[in-house]
Amino acid sequence: MQDYIHYIIILVLVVVGFLLLKKVASCLLKTIISIVVLAGIALAWWYFKGF
Repeated sequence: MQDYIHYIIILVLVVVGFLLLKKVASCLLKTIISIVVLAGIALAWWYFKGF
C-alpha cells in the first residue's frame, strides 16, 4: 500500500508542477517552480523509500 501512496504523491506533484509551469510566464519563476517540484519528488522518494 505504501508504494501506491508514494506514486500518488509523485503524480500529484508532477501534475501541480506542470499546471503551475503552464500558468507562469517568466523563465525565472519556471526554474524556481521546477526546482521546488523536483525537491518535493526527491523528498517523497526519500521519505517512502525507508518503508
